[in-house]
Amino acid sequence: MDIEIDYLNQFDVMFSCLDSIGARMELNYMFKQSKCKKLIDLGVEKLTSHVKIITDNKACLYCMKDIFNINEPYNSCTFMNIKTKIDRFNREKYLISLIALKGNDFKEIVKEFNNKVSDEKLKTNLLEVETIFHNITPNISTINSITASLAIHLSLNEDKNDLITFWGKTFTIYKTHLNKDEDCFVCLNKTD
Repeated sequence: MDIEIDYLNQFDVMFSCLDSIGARMELNYMFKQSKCKKLIDLGVEKLTSHVKIITDNKACLYCMKDIFNINEPYNSCTFMNIKTKIDRFNREKYLISLIALKGNDFKEIVKEFNNKVSDEKLKTNLLEVETIFHNITPNISTINSITASLAIHLSLNEDKNDLITFWGKTFTIYKTHLNKDEDCFVCLNKTD
């Protein structure tokens, strides 16, 4: 991530909508080194989302690293920089990421994906791409809007709870407080 801590020092609140755990952890570390007062982390996966507020007194992302899904779908930034071979284990993740990146340009998606695949059995077609697209697209704006409103709520209201989770299938919102990890190297190395 090409951001200087001096740049982060200009802000009181940052909203993180990054789509990879690695980038989010890096921003979390930089936030802890900065003078910024609040980091609001937003994450969305399918019909579920979370909003986490991080301050000096609340658990950071690294404190809660064990609850992250390390098998998350590759994000659009990841797809653009594929260095690994697409195989039967990661095929679906790459295809979903490309569809999320390219939208409804189905022919272009099929062409681009198939150019990155060496095994004929792993190639895609228009029917598969259209089916995936129609299953993921309608949810994106609704879930993201709800998540954004929860982020604003969490940033403006002082509350003991520092994590809000939204389940879109049941429209359930759950608020909780996460304890700081007393051995967290990110929190322990906070600079003032």
